[in-house]
Amino acid sequence: MLNNLSLVWIRESLSHVLAAESMYAFCAFLSYIASIFLYALRWAIVLKNRRIPYKFYDVIASYYISILVNNLTPSTRAGGEFIRVAYIHIKSRARILDLVNTIAFERITEAVPVVGITIIAIGLGIIAGGKIYTLAAGLLVIIILSILSMKYWDKLMDYIIKRLEKRIPREKLQQPSFKLKDLLGNRYLTVTAIAISTLVWILDLARIYLVALSVGVTLSIPVLLSVTVSYILLGVFSITPGGLGIVEGGLTGILVALGIDPSRALAITIIERTITFLVASGISLIVLGLAGGSKLWRNLKQI
Repeated sequence: MLNNLSLVWIRESLSHVLAAESMYAFCAFLSYIASIFLYALRWAIVLKNRRIPYKFYDVIASYYISILVNNLTPSTRAGGEFIRVAYIHIKSRARILDLVNTIAFERITEAVPVVGITIIAIGLGIIAGGKIYTLAAGLLVIIILSILSMKYWDKLMDYIIKRLEKRIPREKLQQPSFKLKDLLGNRYLTVTAIAISTLVWILDLARIYLVALSVGVTLSIPVLLSVTVSYILLGVFSITPGGLGIVEGGLTGILVALGIDPSRALAITIIERTITFLVASGISLIVLGLAGGSKLWRNLKQI
């Protein structure tokens, strides 16, 4: 009986996917591509501020390659960040620890709009009389991690350098030319990074809204914010390659819990993951090929 119900549910979901409004789905895809461009622009601005040489094409390529790595490894984005650092280091010979500091700066500034979205979602949830425990817990984790990063990142880097000095000859170990606090102390850079990060999350909200619209579901603002924040947390804390299984099941369950028809909830998940996992991985493979995948791998082994 349960198997029959599951088959009916899946068939209904697939019928929604096949009947989806292609224009809305395509616009959702474009919003995803635009968000990658903005991510690259943000990092390029940070690199330029620190006088780290780069080509904008290489910055974009590093992001796409990092997406592929994140989709293939259970690293909750850590693997992709390593590839970004390594790729730009190979292309520009910039100091690895300088690049690591710029990425830590990105993560902190990116947390600001996430915290804002979560607070709004919690506020709307309280007004609507809904349960906001998960959102509140997620907000607390994000704030704690951000505060710890701002306070202890430079000390952590100093500790790592001291440990590395025991294993790597001093002439080969390039210490960072600046600290995280130097980046955070630059008001113009920090405000610019937060502004771009906010635009990225607005595009993410738009993408999810358009994906839902493509299968005939209009998400209210409270539901849209709750889904987006929960989606972020699923991606951050998933332990499978690309969040496979965890993200799909979690996103579908969240949509159903928020009152979306189960078959349409699954359809939304299928289209969303097609864009951000399947299509994104395909584009990343093309970029990796154009960037010289085998040569890049040989260079990575030499770092």
